[in-house]
Amino acid sequence: MRRMPWAVLLVLIPSLVWAATVPTVADVYRQIRVAAQLLSGATSTGNGTWMDANGLNHMLITVRGITTATVEIDLSNDLAEPLATDNGLTLGAPLTADGFVQADVTARWIKCRVTAYTSGTINCVLQGSP
Repeated sequence: MRRMPWAVLLVLIPSLVWAATVPTVADVYRQIRVAAQLLSGATSTGNGTWMDANGLNHMLITVRGITTATVEIDLSNDLAEPLATDNGLTLGAPLTADGFVQADVTARWIKCRVTAYTSGTINCVLQGSP
């Protein structure tokens, strides 16, 4: 019976253990995805509320319910939560119809705000992952 050299055995065992215990990318993504309502049933202009987005690098913001209105998505990297009246920097172009904005950015704070309103019941949902 031929013996396996120790060097080969030491290389094979850790790689077999590693392959058996590492979750797939899909498993990790499902575990760490974040979903948050940024606006819920807005029926007038308003500043929105800042949400802590620290650690999210990939964000999808979906805006629905716009009939005649304008919605902006704002970001801020302030250390402390900005005032509701502080608008930060606008992400992308303002939305005047239902749609979404996708961003691969790191921002500390995010919010949706309605800057012009005539009609509609506006909802804004954030989904994100590190």
